[in-house]
Amino acid sequence: QKEIHPGMYDERVSNMNIPQMLTDLVKVSYDEEFAFRLRPPGYKRELEEEIERGEYKIIIFDPLTNFWPPEGGFDENDNISVSRILRPLLDLRTKGTTFVLIHHDPKQTSDFKGVARGASVLVNAADTRIFISRYEDDDRIRISTRTRNQRRMKAFDVTIDPLGRMAAL
Repeated sequence: QKEIHPGMYDERVSNMNIPQMLTDLVKVSYDEEFAFRLRPPGYKRELEEEIERGEYKIIIFDPLTNFWPPEGGFDENDNISVSRILRPLLDLRTKGTTFVLIHHDPKQTSDFKGVARGASVLVNAADTRIFISRYEDDDRIRISTRTRNQRRMKAFDVTIDPLGRMAAL
């Protein structure tokens, strides 16, 4: 988790009304050193050891761009670079861990109407893509999915109250 200040995490969890017994099972890392490194030893062994120590079932990288390799020469628009850097995650799925990569698409503007950013492998190789769209001048958001090999979930709307709690409509 590199998107929000560590002090905000507890407040977000509290606002979501997640039972304490579940929040005790969650580990949030603000490790500024972890990245998908290209150069040896890379990151696979480090992540594998963490999985084995903690028996993690799901690991979320949020936002993905903060984990891109720090060394020069990496291009998130290049399929070969992105495939090579994410390959260890595919290998580590055999450990029984699911990986969620949160990759923010660019905001639509009058000049840009697309929905994807980066290499096409980020779009096409994902098992499931979850889209969160905001309605203009409204408290509702639309959640929809696209899947590669599963049945698609029907889109639905939710509202978010001032405390950050969601309610499906």
